[in-house]
Amino acid sequence: IVGRTVKLGVGGVEPAGALAWALGVAPRPPAWQALRALLAHEDIRVRRAAILRVPEAAPDRRALLETMAHALAHGDEPTRARAATWLARAPSLETMAILRRLEPGSQPSIVRSIVLESHARAHDADAVRAFLGDEHGGIRAAAVAALAELGALDASERRVLETDADPWVRQAIVAPERASVAIHDSSALVRGFAFDAMDAEARMAWAASASAERDPSLRARAATVLAA
Repeated sequence: IVGRTVKLGVGGVEPAGALAWALGVAPRPPAWQALRALLAHEDIRVRRAAILRVPEAAPDRRALLETMAHALAHGDEPTRARAATWLARAPSLETMAILRRLEPGSQPSIVRSIVLESHARAHDADAVRAFLGDEHGGIRAAAVAALAELGALDASERRVLETDADPWVRQAIVAPERASVAIHDSSALVRGFAFDAMDAEARMAWAASASAERDPSLRARAATVLAA
């Protein structure tokens, strides 16, 4: 490997893109020391391809986990995302510990969402709660849903979240006991979740007065309820 190129056996010189492609399609990964060098390659395409071959090439589990942890701490965003995804798909006390030790604020959104999920799996409501201020609406909504699932939201917190500016957050807090309130939300997304959360009696009562519903799909669902 020389700079951004790899010398091929046919005597030609190919760009790093060819090396990344070769890493992805080769039936066997490079030797461990060679792969470690590729993880630090200056071309992001090579680093992204190399991290995916680490589980096959690592000489032992300790080397594997140390390499993934290092990638999460020091890699570029795509490499961090791929390392975090692998750790999440191979759940164990060790992999979950690596994810849960991360400082989420320094991570891209996909990694933050994976870290959030690891905290939720561990039933760590305090750690999940820290994501309520995340800048990504989807992550905030996932944190709300996780806290609701854990039974870690009190009534006053639920009332505040029901008026959040983000409809994804508001839909995450929809519960059967409050569905009759959420069915009048300004967002059709939230109203749809509220409809699903209602019991049969509440759904029938709403359907009978749904002629003013602005969303055609919800009007159709109301008509289906009345016709049943």
